[in-house]
Amino acid sequence: MNAENLMEILGALDKRVDELVGRLRQTTAERDQLKKQLEETTQRNEELELELMASSDDKSEIRQRIQTIIQKIESMETAQAQ
Repeated sequence: MNAENLMEILGALDKRVDELVGRLRQTTAERDQLKKQLEETTQRNEELELELMASSDDKSEIRQRIQTIIQKIESMETAQAQ
């Protein structure tokens, strides 16, 4: 192996290393972007869960109030029937 062949091999190796470094940077940037999206999605899911629980509580309260009103109406009807 002569110096010229060795320089070609080193040049090819240098080029390959540069390509791999570029690919690593790109992959790292993509990973960081995906991590950010995951964090945002997780936060949004937590917010939606809280909204859903609040909505469920509101529905339960509304249901109880309606039942109370119905009971009052029924007792008024019973009192008028007597």
